[in-house]
Amino acid sequence: MTQKEVLDELKGLVVERLKFDPRRAAEIYLRSEPQKLSNEEIQALLRDRSTDYHVAPAGVMAYARFMVKNGMLKAPPESWKDVFFPFVYERGGE
Repeated sequence: MTQKEVLDELKGLVVERLKFDPRRAAEIYLRSEPQKLSNEEIQALLRDRSTDYHVAPAGVMAYARFMVKNGMLKAPPESWKDVFFPFVYERGGE
């Protein structure tokens, strides 16, 4: 297994952990990123259905247009692929 394949596998496992064990995911997050938020508050954020966690990029161009509209970028990228490394392309995305 290549290093890239190992990293891709680990990313998939992290996403699954977020979806299926938000309590444990919140614990891990709080250990690595101390917050004022409680474990329960972070779990609520992870369970919020308005955010979908997955490994393929999504909504990149919509976010880039938002950033242009609000003066955070001068111009949007021509493609979502312009802001990711090539190994991400095979996952699909938008």
